[in-house]
Amino acid sequence: QGRVTGEGERGNQDTEDAFLFLHSILQQVVATDKERYFVYPVDERGAPNYYSIIKTPMCFSMMQQKLDARAYTSWRSFVADFEQIVTNARTYNTNKTRCYKCAQALQRNINKILGQHELDIRKAFTALFPVTPRAGTGAEAGQQQQQQQH
Repeated sequence: QGRVTGEGERGNQDTEDAFLFLHSILQQVVATDKERYFVYPVDERGAPNYYSIIKTPMCFSMMQQKLDARAYTSWRSFVADFEQIVTNARTYNTNKTRCYKCAQALQRNINKILGQHELDIRKAFTALFPVTPRAGTGAEAGQQQQQQQH
C-alpha cells in the first residue's frame, strides 16, 4: 500500500535537517582547531588550578553533547558557548602562550563561519523551536491574576 506523506512528517524532516545543519556548523568550527586545544574538557594535570579559575568550562565535545540533547534553543545560546571557549582560553592562559594565540585564531574562525551562516543558523533554530504564542493569555491570565491577589 502506498503512503501519503503528511505535513507532520515534513515537519520532522525539517527539524532533522536543521539539527544536521547545526552539527555541520559545529564541525566546521572544530575543523579549524588544528591543535585540538578546544575539543575536550581541560585536564588539570596539564593545566593546574584550571577549574578554580574557570567557573564555566566549555569545549566542543560539551557543545556536541548539548546539541545532541537539544539543549540549545536559540542562536544566542549556541554562539554563547563558542564565545565561552575563547573567553576561558584567554582568561586562563597568558597572551604569549600558544593556546591563547590559538584562541584568538579560533575567535576569527568562529566569527567568519557564524557570520557566513548566521541567517541559516537562525532559521535552523526557528525550525527546531518554533515561536509559539505566549502562555497566560485570555482566561488563564485572569486566573493567574486572581491567584496573585490572594
